Amino acid sequence: MFSLVTRSQNKGLLRERVADMAKRCGDLTPLAEPVRQRLIEGNREAILQGVSPDGNRVAPLKRSTIKRREGRSGPPRAPGFSNSRVITMYEVKVIAGPQKLTFTGGWPDFEPILGWLDKGTRKMVARPTMGFRQADLDWVRGEMKAYVTGDGYAPGWRGFMGRLFG
Repeated sequence: MFSLVTRSQNKGLLRERVADMAKRCGDLTPLAEPVRQRLIEGNREAILQGVSPDGNRVAPLKRSTIKRREGRSGPPRAPGFSNSRVITMYEVKVIAGPQKLTFTGGWPDFEPILGWLDKGTRKMVARPTMGFRQADLDWVRGEMKAYVTGDGYAPGWRGFMGRLFG
């Protein structure tokens, strides 16, 4: 709930603007699909670039692993490039409710293997995979700000307020 106390000359306009923002916070569903798509694409880009969600490069493969791949020469976590399971099986669920937007990403039918990949084993170095890139989280924040402030929101566009404060 928003509460506004102001000494502005134009109290009516300001109250109207804050009331509009409060109303927009009540329905964040228009953000759900653009957020879902952005997070899926962010995961795909990170995997194909060979970087972890925190932006660090993942460890290269050992020669024995490369030899065992038999011609599949993709990045460390994606031997088949875009057709690898780590990309094709990734799912993002977004729940847009009153005043909040919740999202989770994961591989429902592929998790046990990714746990080993993410944390490593006695014989395999960790290659972190789970999580969201900071750039994607910043994008989500910008989209929410543009939507809530009503500043010319359109999916993928951050609007005037986003450019000022983003």
